[in-house]
Amino acid sequence: MVKITLIFLLLFFKFTVDLLSPIFSTEFIGNDTFSIPTFAKKTLISIKQRNPFNIISKGDILISEILFNPRLGGVDFVEIYNNSDHGIDLMELQLANANAAGEPASIKNVSSAKLMIAPGSYWVVTTNQVNIKINYQTKFPNQFVQISSLPAFNNDKGVVILLSNNQVLDRLDYNSKTHHPLIQDGDGISLGRVSFNAGANEAGNFKSAAATRVSPHQLIGILKN
Repeated sequence: MVKITLIFLLLFFKFTVDLLSPIFSTEFIGNDTFSIPTFAKKTLISIKQRNPFNIISKGDILISEILFNPRLGGVDFVEIYNNSDHGIDLMELQLANANAAGEPASIKNVSSAKLMIAPGSYWVVTTNQVNIKINYQTKFPNQFVQISSLPAFNNDKGVVILLSNNQVLDRLDYNSKTHHPLIQDGDGISLGRVSFNAGANEAGNFKSAAATRVSPHQLIGILKN
């Protein structure tokens, strides 16, 4: 009886750790030190497979586009991409800018309700989705989430941070000088990501949207007017 109780205590500990922290994602299942029976291993694996949304790791969700300098009457937006192989609940995500020390500040929840973003899909976070749809060509008009306010993103330069449970998933340090040199007025022109295989801040990985639209993968298109 003592052995059985110990086994189930270990199972409960393993399951709890997996839910609470990606840090402890190392597999104990195959560790003979714990002498977990085969049936228990299969049960634990089954539980984990039925709960694929409980852990979000760095790089699972990436910043794919940002408009930080809208035209007069326009609004900012941040487009995100699910770079993982499983669905992710937008309720688990936050957007932020950075304070003087470079730490996340003005943190805003991406969604107040459960909303799943499928693998390989894009969603736009903004304060006025109608405004964006009127002014831009939108490839997937149903993949928007509207929130009451975004962190303040300055027109000249700033930082966009994507978080989950205080863990930084992605970070972009943008600058208006990143725009294509032929663009004299950057108002209303977003910066789009070129590659998801490179870091957000790697040189040349974010370019003016008007210069990157030959690649059709992103959700927001060029200005309508």
